[in-house]
Amino acid sequence: MTTMFGDVVTHTIGGGWGKDSPADGDVAVRIIRGADFPEAERRDVSSFPVRFEPAKKTARRALRPGDIVLETSGGTRDRPTGRTVLIHETMTSASAEPLIPASFCRLVRVDQTKAVPAFVYYALQGLYSRGGTWEFQNTSTGISNFQYELFQRNFSLPAHSIAEQEAIVEVLGALDDKIAANTAFAATADELVRAEYAALSGRTMRVGDVADSPRSGVHPSTIDPHALYVGLEHLGRRNMWLSDGGEARDVTSAKSKFESDDVLFGKLRPYFHKVVAAPTAGICSTDIVVVRARNPWESSLLLAALSSDAVVEAVVAASEGTRMPRTSWKDLSAIEIRWPDPADLELVSSRLDAIRAAVASHLVESQTLTATRDALLPHLMSGKLRVRDAEQIASEAGA
Repeated sequence: MTTMFGDVVTHTIGGGWGKDSPADGDVAVRIIRGADFPEAERRDVSSFPVRFEPAKKTARRALRPGDIVLETSGGTRDRPTGRTVLIHETMTSASAEPLIPASFCRLVRVDQTKAVPAFVYYALQGLYSRGGTWEFQNTSTGISNFQYELFQRNFSLPAHSIAEQEAIVEVLGALDDKIAANTAFAATADELVRAEYAALSGRTMRVGDVADSPRSGVHPSTIDPHALYVGLEHLGRRNMWLSDGGEARDVTSAKSKFESDDVLFGKLRPYFHKVVAAPTAGICSTDIVVVRARNPWESSLLLAALSSDAVVEAVVAASEGTRMPRTSWKDLSAIEIRWPDPADLELVSSRLDAIRAAVASHLVESQTLTATRDALLPHLMSGKLRVRDAEQIASEAGA
């Protein structure tokens, strides 16, 4: 037995971009964009842009807890559209302005007498992860567009009772809550590393005095197809811990090799502040500069320096190009950084190493939890796995 998706939806409307400045009758709104997916529910809403639009429009598409934001355009060949965000109470209460979905997204509101919003959200997540969304590909631009009307008529949900839906959501939600806690730990560690570096006193060095950029090109076909691949799209903004990535088999052109503990510095549009620690060896886009500490035990200190706001600002100022600025190892190596005096170097490095090791442990756990959630989801939805058994599996995974 199944229930049609369209039968449990009470309200659906597209989003908008708003305007930069208000006119009479306009109100301020905060926009949730495709760029904020898939972690929007864990982001600080103050990072969402504020725009203005007529109050009448806002009343129709202001997001409420339990609403689902569905991305309906803007996907690519490598990442189809159809991603979703579930709106939580903490998101709406944290913003003085109403939250609205951006253009290319759609607000989906569920009739809660017929279905649990989080259950519908997980069903959509499962469909997206299996590549089963209804969409068409614009061959000239490579942009993917979600066929919402077709989807609403044809997508069916498993016919679980409300109680069963709530039980399934509780299991999957426990895994997501633990993943969110690990993400929050990493964010706190990120700020702690920045604070440690900002408090340094000592010498001024150039990046090139303490690090090199190994230029080791490799073709993906010559290495393990499951080796880690890192592109610019995998690097978070102002987040020094890598939590996303692909595999060598995902790419076909020549890439750069990196080793565990190297620093990966995004050189295209460096103002995006994409600087991360490499958790393992792998390959990366040639739009990323691989930076390696000359002394391996200074790797965490090098990460702190290169990911500091001061260094990124200096790199941006030295970058070439106006529309698509790009830095290089030559420019990066000449940037001045603070570096501890020899007497303090070991102590500072060991503190930063401890923080980095703790984050790595949390992120590895999150990978296990994510894999467990993704494996459980379709079996719970289909009824092939009982909730009690799923709870045991989730507990063993660390939730």
